Amino acid sequence: PDSSLTMEHKNNRLARLVRSYEEKLEQGVPFYMEAADLADIVEYYTGQGRDYDAETCLRIAQNLHPDDVDLSLQRAYILKNAGKWEEALEIVVNVNDPSRRSYGMFMAEYNLASLNFKNAVKCIEELLQQTQEGFDLYDTMEEAAEIFFDYGFFDQSLFYLNKIPAHYEQYLRCQSLKADCLFHKRQPQEAAAILNETIDASPYDDQLWTIMADGQ
Repeated sequence: PDSSLTMEHKNNRLARLVRSYEEKLEQGVPFYMEAADLADIVEYYTGQGRDYDAETCLRIAQNLHPDDVDLSLQRAYILKNAGKWEEALEIVVNVNDPSRRSYGMFMAEYNLASLNFKNAVKCIEELLQQTQEGFDLYDTMEEAAEIFFDYGFFDQSLFYLNKIPAHYEQYLRCQSLKADCLFHKRQPQEAAAILNETIDASPYDDQLWTIMADGQ
């Protein structure tokens, strides 16, 4: 499928969900929404830096769906982002479902934060072995690459990024991360070459120009 259309469809769906949720919230009366939809809204707020809105939505979601595992994992991630690692770990350990990407990613990051690189790689490799071919697999590789990049393991980040094919819908973003890794590894010519190709494909992307400027 056309990746740009796929992403546009996802963004439109999310915009409708957020609008519907906020309208229900403004009415001030009890309402119901599916757990998966509320989880997407929490993720949206988190990505926008709207921590209060994310916390409010997650609290409502867990009241409606107290046994939902994905919502519990989102709670753990919010605690983790607040620096409350041990509280977050307690939730994740109780979930104990290695087949879930959010579980595997959390454990990988926890190990990196604990300076246990080998265990972090093991968590990701186990997760990849359980992930089917296709965009789910590439999503997992991209997220793993971002985590290792954030902790300064640029070679491991590149290891995953180099496995992601050009037809993946977030390929340009992966290429920009690859260039960022190469700049950090003091390989500016290789990084600039990748970024120049990526900028040609998406010339109005501010993030790409920012990475190029920072690298230079």
